[in-house]
Amino acid sequence: MNLSITLIIVLVTVAISLYASENQDLKRKFLLNPYQVHNQKQFYRVISHAFIHADFMHLGVNMYVLYSFGTNLEKTFVTIFGDIGLVYFVALYIGGIIFASLLSLQKHKDNPGYNSLGASGAVSAVLFASILIIHLVNYCCLESFQLWHFFLVFYILDTKCMRIKKDVPILHMTLI
Repeated sequence: MNLSITLIIVLVTVAISLYASENQDLKRKFLLNPYQVHNQKQFYRVISHAFIHADFMHLGVNMYVLYSFGTNLEKTFVTIFGDIGLVYFVALYIGGIIFASLLSLQKHKDNPGYNSLGASGAVSAVLFASILIIHLVNYCCLESFQLWHFFLVFYILDTKCMRIKKDVPILHMTLI
């Protein structure tokens, strides 16, 4: 069995989420709490929240979408960019986590009671990138498409698609 980066991310996320579901202290430490990030300099929370989920449904949907789209996107990145495509894929995933956190970090830095969790931002980054790649393959010459163009287009799309659900402590990026 060939372990892809996508499968490794899924397995690590499932393992940490399941462990955190039984260990509430760890779950509290991994939550994205902008107040703690800003005032206590707990910067690890900007990444760690993506490895814990609210419940099994949240975890299952995120990991299903990630695996479904991430596996093909990862292969496409390697085809287009060579082995460095794996680094680009990881950068896209981590960048999605960080980018999805920016609004909450700014908006809730003075609110010690605000928390969010989940990999929805990173999964959305992979999903949107997959959609973009499919359209590029179908409608233009992908060989001349530089990586910075890819991230610029994704950034523009992602900025318009970012929204925080107020009633649920899960960070989401969804279409408006």
